[in-house]
Amino acid sequence: MQKKKIITIISIILLVLGCSYIASSNILSKKSDKEITLSKAELKRFTEAFNTDEYKGFLEKTFNKQDETDSFYSEHLASLKNTYTCTAGKRKGDHYVLRFQVNSDSDKHYGLFADRVISFTKSDEEFLMESNAIQWDDHCDKEHCYEVKLSRVQFNEPIKLITYPAELDGRVSIILTKNNRFLTELKMSCEKSSWKETHLIKIIDVGFFDFDEDGVKDIIIIADSEFGKQVLLYSTGSLSTFIQRNEDSFEPEWIIDENTMSKIGGDFTVESMKNIFSGIDGVYSSYEECYTAIAKKYYFDIDWNYWKYNLIYADDDDIPELVVDHPGFFMSLYTYENGHARCLMNHWGYGMGGNPGYQYAPGKGIYHAEDGSMSGSYEEYMSKRAKGELVPDYEIEDAEKYHNCTEKEMTDEEIIAEVNKIKKYRFEQIEGTMRFEELMGSLNGAED
Repeated sequence: MQKKKIITIISIILLVLGCSYIASSNILSKKSDKEITLSKAELKRFTEAFNTDEYKGFLEKTFNKQDETDSFYSEHLASLKNTYTCTAGKRKGDHYVLRFQVNSDSDKHYGLFADRVISFTKSDEEFLMESNAIQWDDHCDKEHCYEVKLSRVQFNEPIKLITYPAELDGRVSIILTKNNRFLTELKMSCEKSSWKETHLIKIIDVGFFDFDEDGVKDIIIIADSEFGKQVLLYSTGSLSTFIQRNEDSFEPEWIIDENTMSKIGGDFTVESMKNIFSGIDGVYSSYEECYTAIAKKYYFDIDWNYWKYNLIYADDDDIPELVVDHPGFFMSLYTYENGHARCLMNHWGYGMGGNPGYQYAPGKGIYHAEDGSMSGSYEEYMSKRAKGELVPDYEIEDAEKYHNCTEKEMTDEEIIAEVNKIKKYRFEQIEGTMRFEELMGSLNGAED
């Protein structure tokens, strides 16, 4: 009987001790899950760590998945230029979230110099990186920040336009991002003359619509400058190519100042720009009205005097195509379909690299281009598809290799026979022959 009592007492003691241990473990666990603000000494240690070659690369650009970090790090490590200071941080268990400032001579902390917020898990002295979020929205002009989908083809996700006010640096600046990643900066200075630029000092309005008829929404900035109001029109059809080339700030295609605005009878509103450049509600009542609007855009260009125009009948209908030519450099070609303009050639280059220009077969809807150099020759015959610019039907390399680019199943013999048939058509050079005033006369005469 005495033995049973002792065993029972021991069991109770063990049970109490076990519960105490579990309770204390839970308390320790809760303590480890508590969010802790890092001390100045810890921030200093992280500043030193993230300015080493081993970790500095993770602060350069945005990433948000663990599997992105290795490729990201190896891609950008070679071009490191910034240094950083850890200004704040919190820890929850082994998980850290740190904020870093970019060290810059100008003491800017916005745009390309915006703070970074990086998160990772620490194991011994190793950091398992999770994400880096650049704080693009810091110090921005929230009234003039927008998310917009420009094109399903070029950008399948929305682009964010972020504006920074002139109070920060004496001038307005704007950047474009996608998925929190920097794309490019918009050039916000306007040439007042060949020797002086004017900076924008306040945004009036921002709009997005396709003003150059290439199927991509463009960016329209209306702002005050040192020399009065300005409209800057950015043609975003070439934006993805520009970004891939990693060039500097993206320049406006056209600029309209107060003097030009008085000539065209518009005002400094997005709605007025839409009506002038895209017809009423984006629809033109005739090709004459449509082509007049297109030609006016080029007339606003700083090199307006270089542009020449023409009307050609490439198809077998009564509607001509509009040629806009910068002789010896590049040209654009437009047609009119269902109340809208359609761009068939958007600033296609020629005059260099063995390309003498472009030809068309009147009434046949077929276009020709060739390119010859020391490495060989290349020709292509093109036509329209349901939408978009001209695309090749047949390609010829070195006058002997024939390629079928259509969806038709064809033998080699059939391809050669079809190309030889096309070669017999009469082709004429596509070129500008009229000044702006002459084109206006032709279009007004046609309208009458």
